[in-house]
Amino acid sequence: MREIRKILIFRNGRIGDVLMVSGVARFLKKAFPLAEIHLAVPEWVTGVVGAQEGFTRVFAYEYTYSWRRRVALAFAIRREKYDFIFPLEQANRPTKSAFMWGGRFRFSFKNKYSYLQTASFPYETETHETVNTLRLLQMGIHHVAKKGFRIDNFDRCLAENFLPPILQFTEEEKQAGATLLAEFRLSASEPFIVLHPFNSFDAPLRRWPLANYEALARRLTQRGYQILFSGYGDEIRALEPVVVRLQDARKNVGLTRRNISARERGTVVARAQALVVTDGSPMHIAVAVGTPLLALFGFSAANRTGPVPGGSPFEVLTAKFPCSPCMYRESAERTKCEAQGFGDCMVAIAPERVEEKVLTLLRTGVR
Repeated sequence: MREIRKILIFRNGRIGDVLMVSGVARFLKKAFPLAEIHLAVPEWVTGVVGAQEGFTRVFAYEYTYSWRRRVALAFAIRREKYDFIFPLEQANRPTKSAFMWGGRFRFSFKNKYSYLQTASFPYETETHETVNTLRLLQMGIHHVAKKGFRIDNFDRCLAENFLPPILQFTEEEKQAGATLLAEFRLSASEPFIVLHPFNSFDAPLRRWPLANYEALARRLTQRGYQILFSGYGDEIRALEPVVVRLQDARKNVGLTRRNISARERGTVVARAQALVVTDGSPMHIAVAVGTPLLALFGFSAANRTGPVPGGSPFEVLTAKFPCSPCMYRESAERTKCEAQGFGDCMVAIAPERVEEKVLTLLRTGVR
């Protein structure tokens, strides 16, 4: 029987978007154990996943409007002679790019240019992005099976229902995680909880108030837990006054005092007892490393971009406002929240309620 030898996965976006496809290689290896699986991502996220997660090669895809550069990239990719190309986005442009890149078979989500593909799959807006991705991969597997290509574990692959993200670390990376905890003034031998108040989207409507995180941290430290506040760039400076107010003689409140990579953050989160966060890349990191997770949602849709079943133990907490989630639609309530600079649905989540959910998660989560 004929073999699939080389597969290209393309995903544009941020760290969270790439983490949501980090389980793709592991899944495809079940069907095509001899295949090389390459991943094309923007240059700013090339270090997020790699060989540890099963990808043979990860390379930077330049998102450019220059036709000269796009044609040069197309010729370079066509020389690779891919059997499969999967642009894992609903957008039109990746579908056009996949056509330019060649490939024996191309599978995409249905859009304006999906006629350029071998076959396309409808993107379900009420379904989680990782499940949409899984269904697209399964369609591709089913299609080439009918063409006479060898598929290992065919029935098992088509029976999968979830595609959780995955981050795996080398021993050196794991040891570096322990060193980072010491740098951030926490003991690696004592239980700690990570609080990540901000998100990389700079979207105020996603956020739970920083004062609420401070109140939560105060409650949890009184119960004996260490707290690590996590942030990026300017967020770290915004967190410094909070940490100073919370620190006591035991120094049981720490802060990521410099930018660290997504993988470094993953090694730290993997050691934590829990993570409390809103929609963003740290949430997907926790799912990928198996850390119990409490995700606070209101503005964005948990059923579409929230934690993925099959990964870490998690719970999604919302204030259940009738107008939320409003990320994908306009409304009078959203306009009001945008004008005031915060989301009423997020402010309404009380620190006492979050503490209760965290303690429940700590009792039931498997570590």
